[in-house]
Amino acid sequence: MHDPIQPDPAKGPTGAPLTDNLEIYRRVFLDSTDAIVITDERGGIVVANPAWLKLYGYTLDEVLGRTTGLIRSRHSTPEMYAYMWSQITDPRKGYWTGEIVNRKKNGEEVPVLLTITPVREGERIIGYMGLGIDRTERKQLDDLREVYAAVVQHDLKAPLAALLALLDAMLDGYVGEFDERQAELLTRIQRLGQRMQEMIATGLDIEKLKRGMLRVDATPADIFAILRTSLETLEDLATRKSVRVSLHAGERPPAAGDRLILNLDPIHLQRCTDNLLKNAIEASPPGEEVRVTVGRDEGTVRIQFCNGGAPIPPDVRATLFHPFSTYGKRGGTGLGIYGVKLAVEAMGGQVSYETGEDGTCFEIAFPAADESSQAPTESRRAR
Repeated sequence: MHDPIQPDPAKGPTGAPLTDNLEIYRRVFLDSTDAIVITDERGGIVVANPAWLKLYGYTLDEVLGRTTGLIRSRHSTPEMYAYMWSQITDPRKGYWTGEIVNRKKNGEEVPVLLTITPVREGERIIGYMGLGIDRTERKQLDDLREVYAAVVQHDLKAPLAALLALLDAMLDGYVGEFDERQAELLTRIQRLGQRMQEMIATGLDIEKLKRGMLRVDATPADIFAILRTSLETLEDLATRKSVRVSLHAGERPPAAGDRLILNLDPIHLQRCTDNLLKNAIEASPPGEEVRVTVGRDEGTVRIQFCNGGAPIPPDVRATLFHPFSTYGKRGGTGLGIYGVKLAVEAMGGQVSYETGEDGTCFEIAFPAADESSQAPTESRRAR
């Protein structure tokens, strides 16, 4: 099949001068180093320029009539596509621009800065044009920066550990007794150093998770004990925010003897629950309640973190679990929702959420433990 955008060799060169507007547009399309694809109104590919075909590794014959879904990667969520098309079809906006990870014919992933605009005939949309800029080199540079940052973080561990050991010795009387004020200040310094240790460990783990190199050490972990630790850790934040935090075993408060044992990595699970509870407290309006609910149904243990307040904005939902998106907050651990997703999936679980006018619920779910574990049987969202 002949490439419809290329000159027909049997008819010779077009001979049209570049003063011809149509020829200018044609040459811009063919010679552009940016990847350009044009589809019909249903998303079927009508034509793609050489840069687009080279970027994704296809010939024109292989893509004509197929939708651009053939380059969709695992990172492109339904929420992201829904938001994208809402922007494109909104008369007030009329286009979408963002960074996205697509998939080549050989399965390799490629980061692209993409702009999609409608092609119109009068008021009617007859197709769409996508213009993509390959961000691979920039991504490689970002990767080098991340590796450098990881090396620096790793190298900070030794002197920080020595500093904390020295503080321990001082507080144990190694250099004599301190008065109450001096001991309090040293204890605060020690806590800050421990916080730095946690942040360094989290940063290194995130890098390993992104590269699929993190080792998950699954051991019996009590879900209720881990959640109670999160509640204790974030008690001061909840007090400052005037937010009540409650733990539930299904529809009831947990009893002292409630235990729910799963084979997970307790350290990574603790970081996930800390992060999700912290996010819920920060998102909750003052005076309201954050509900943490544990339950089991249909062979799955579900842990939900629900807060009131405004729904998550559509533009944030669109890339909430996207690897290039960060929505960090001052004082956060740096784990983030993307990091939670990576850690939970590394432990064999899944992360999901619901958001609306009543607030937002994040849920992490794992295959249930054996029947000897004591666990509640309800975990549906209750408001």
